[in-house]
Amino acid sequence: MKREIYQGPLLFFALLFASTIGLGAQGLLIGHIDFTTYYSTESNEWISEFRHGEWDNPDARTPTDEVSIHARDIPVNHDAVVPEEIEGDRYVQPNANSFDFTGIPDGDPIWIFTAADNGHSWPGFRNDQTTGTFRSYVPNDSRVISVAQPWMTLELIDMTYAGSSNNPQFSLWQYQGGVIQWMATSDGIDSDDIYYMKENAHSHANIGFSSLGLYRISYKPSAILESTGESIAGTNKSLTFAIGTKAAWTASYYAGDDLFVGAVSGDESDSDMDGIELLLEYAFNLNPISADFKILEAGDGTYGLPLINLIPSGTESVLQIEYIRRKASTNPQISYFPEFASSMVGAEWEVQTAESVASIDADWERVIVSDLVGTSISNKRFGRIRVDVQEKISY
Repeated sequence: MKREIYQGPLLFFALLFASTIGLGAQGLLIGHIDFTTYYSTESNEWISEFRHGEWDNPDARTPTDEVSIHARDIPVNHDAVVPEEIEGDRYVQPNANSFDFTGIPDGDPIWIFTAADNGHSWPGFRNDQTTGTFRSYVPNDSRVISVAQPWMTLELIDMTYAGSSNNPQFSLWQYQGGVIQWMATSDGIDSDDIYYMKENAHSHANIGFSSLGLYRISYKPSAILESTGESIAGTNKSLTFAIGTKAAWTASYYAGDDLFVGAVSGDESDSDMDGIELLLEYAFNLNPISADFKILEAGDGTYGLPLINLIPSGTESVLQIEYIRRKASTNPQISYFPEFASSMVGAEWEVQTAESVASIDADWERVIVSDLVGTSISNKRFGRIRVDVQEKISY
């Protein structure tokens, strides 16, 4: 089963007028991360957690439903010689039949957590199991070597997606004398969507996504106990992946089911009840889980809704909008449109493209836009910043 939370093209306004008359943040895991699964013979249950940093340090373990793993929406640097220079996780779907299982048209973007270190978020698989716990057997699966091994399996159960794509797909594969497909949602989810790991083993695979957005991958662990020959299957577990800048921002504040409940973390939500919809909190560097309604401070403010003032211009006055916006280089999935009008009812808003731009840091810039219509032409003007979600991303 594959569930989708589809968010179509949305339009939001940061609207301010001028006339001439607490929740706890979650986070993202960065670095070498091992998705660790094992069976506790003491409690007779499966344990799933992220191990990061010091593998044996209990403080470096995080339940899988509390954090997300982030893929950067930046093209990979194929000439990199060390992981730190790879820069991005966005690849291009190859023109090869062996990759059709990803469900992505040839030449379109595909976001991949690679089996090799990508210098950012490098998830692996770990079975932290006491040797001798699982029984050896030969699976009836041509993808697995025909030698009895104490196997643990992870079976794909479900995928849930939140984002603007109409083709969200997940896939998992390795290179072993060719492409070995372990999981793929493009042809439906069934018992063939399964990943094998040996007892007390560690491995890496390529994890691919077709679109920007949030993905929750649900899976079920299982194995055969050596002591009894009993097949033991766990309850469904889940992992969350945040693909792109916008998804990563959302996942840095919300986790678990909240990421897939529109009333909590959707673009139109207002979970901190400060009167600002979540998309605008994202667009203007506000905190969606702490009531922080604020207008941008002129000149040096780094967060807040657009500031609209009446300023002198020669012998008349004009409206001026000062706002901050996410740099296009971060691929934020939104566009900003400064607009002016002479009436709030039935008037056509005029987009103003002449602007003054100053960099704030690697992610943000300050923009100042002045109205072309002054008081000599109209004695009533309104200004706003329109924020559009990009339904289709073009690179």
